[in-house]
Amino acid sequence: MHVGRKAQKREKKAMSVSLYGNLFFVIVEIVMAIYTSSQAVLLDAVYDGVEQQNVLHQAVFRAQDKDQKKMKLAPFFRECPGKGRLI
Repeated sequence: MHVGRKAQKREKKAMSVSLYGNLFFVIVEIVMAIYTSSQAVLLDAVYDGVEQQNVLHQAVFRAQDKDQKKMKLAPFFRECPGKGRLI
C-alpha cells in the first residue's frame, strides 16, 4: 500500500506528540508519587515509563526500515540450540 508524504509527515507528528505527552505524564506521575508517598502511583509511573521505552524502541526500528515493507523487530524469545525450547 502506497502512503503519500503528507500522510507520513502527519503520522510522524502525531507519534512525536504522543511520545512527548507520555513522557510529560510519566514525569508528573513520578513527582506526584514522591509528593504523596504513594507506591501505587509510583508503580503506575514505572509501568508507563516502560511502555514509553517499548513504543520508542519500536518507532526507532520502524524508522530504520527505509522501504517499510516489513517491520524489523527484536525477537523476545529465541530458540535454544539443540533443546527445542524457547528461552
